[in-house]
This record gives sequence, C-alpha cells and structure tokens, in this order.
Amino acid sequence: MQHYVFEITDLTSFEETAGELWLEDDAVAEEGRLLAAAMLREQPYLMNQGLCIVAFDANGCAAFLEPLDTVH
Repeated sequence: MQHYVFEITDLTSFEETAGELWLEDDAVAEEGRLLAAAMLREQPYLMNQGLCIVAFDANGCAAFLEPLDTVH
C-alpha cells in the first residue's frame, strides 16, 4: 500500500487537498473517481469551473488525473 494525496486543482494557480488515503496502486483510479463523484454531489458549484482531481503518490508524482466535469 502507498499513501496518496488527492487534490482539487485547476492545474495553474488553485490547489486544495481533498483527501488522503492509503491504497494499492491499482485502486487509485477507482477511488479518485468515487471521490470526485462524491464531491460533486456535495458541492455542485465545483462543476464547470475547469477543475480536476489529481492523486499524488508519496514521491509527489501524479498517479491519477480526472476532470470534475465533461471535457469539451
């Protein structure tokens, strides 16, 4: 297992920690999608803001990236 930090970001100037989890490497994408869906249900104002969720591993490398809304 590895420690992952999930952050909400616009990939330029905004970044906020959304959660931290210990996960197997193959579970990061699924947990990231679940976290993004839960955040949008609880905070719908995050939609259409150009934000995404990124999971960083213990070395600070991005392991997962998912837009919070549809990419046009």
